[in-house]
Amino acid sequence: MATRMSIAHTKRKERQPQPSRQEAVVASAEDFGLSTKCFTLQSPDGTPLVPFRAGSFIPVHLEMGGTEVAYPYALSSSPHEATMGTYRIIVKRGTGGYASSLMLDTWKPGDHVTVGAPFEDDAYSRLDDGDRLVAIAGSVGVVPFHSMAKAIAEGDADFRLTLFYVADTRDELLYRDEWAQLMERSEGRFKLVPVVAGDEDGCERAPITLETIERHASTEDAVFLVRGPAILVASMRMVLAPLKLSRRRLRSAFSGDAESRPAGLRDAVHHVAIRMGGTTQTIPAREDETVLAALEKAGLQPLADCRAGICGFCHTTLLSGEFILATDEASERRMHDRSSFFHPCCSYPVSDMAIVIRRTQA
Repeated sequence: MATRMSIAHTKRKERQPQPSRQEAVVASAEDFGLSTKCFTLQSPDGTPLVPFRAGSFIPVHLEMGGTEVAYPYALSSSPHEATMGTYRIIVKRGTGGYASSLMLDTWKPGDHVTVGAPFEDDAYSRLDDGDRLVAIAGSVGVVPFHSMAKAIAEGDADFRLTLFYVADTRDELLYRDEWAQLMERSEGRFKLVPVVAGDEDGCERAPITLETIERHASTEDAVFLVRGPAILVASMRMVLAPLKLSRRRLRSAFSGDAESRPAGLRDAVHHVAIRMGGTTQTIPAREDETVLAALEKAGLQPLADCRAGICGFCHTTLLSGEFILATDEASERRMHDRSSFFHPCCSYPVSDMAIVIRRTQA
């Protein structure tokens, strides 16, 4: 029963096995409320950080039980800010979220941290995707679209973006004081449509319907990106189903480091036999945790960066066994049934498994 998260782009490029690393200093930690902070990261000497396209994310390297792990965070800053030596990320505390809790509770201005180079696999490109993007976001899923809106306003992105931003109330919208300015500076190329639970001036009322979307954006030839909590992603895939969008035109991703866990997992422990570096060992793997989490708890330090099935660093040989992911699309299952590879970072074991993995190089 293998599937792949639909965030993966069909035109993913092969990457080198080792990501580059960057040292940064926490310049500020701005409290956004609702257990959410904006961390501004700067290069120690003021030199430019690795450039990126708006909509990219960076892996943040953290220590867990003596083992280094990497968690992905979307960049809210614009590509121009990277040339000034600055990245910005938004971190919201997630239920059971190790990474978010560690960063919110311990990071403070002046701390030195390590991040990887940005990943652009799910960034929007006019060259590849055309000139119209319709985005639907909730919670911290809005972060990459803030970066896109800034890039459009600054003249560094030449596509059109219509963003449907879902929240309980207008007051819960992140960057609520910036959106109007970004729309004005974009000269009609960026439009924000707030969607809230009640009746508020200037807002659409939730839930989002196809009629709501078509009232504000042309759906013909547009690419749709959906980011947010699992319940939003699932509901929007149903709302957009009548459009019969191809995988290229509909991409979705879960926000938060604990929200992509599929429902129905049991309180069970399986065994994963691992071939690694000429040796074989067997480790326990809980069904309600990813295979990557089991490997990291065993201290094996497998290659991993994005933890969302995007970057390809944890691409692993599957010898036997079954797993599930957060989505369960028949077409994705057929693809994996013909494949002997899977991504441990977003795969939950539902049987004993046998795999072959690479150890992180020193």
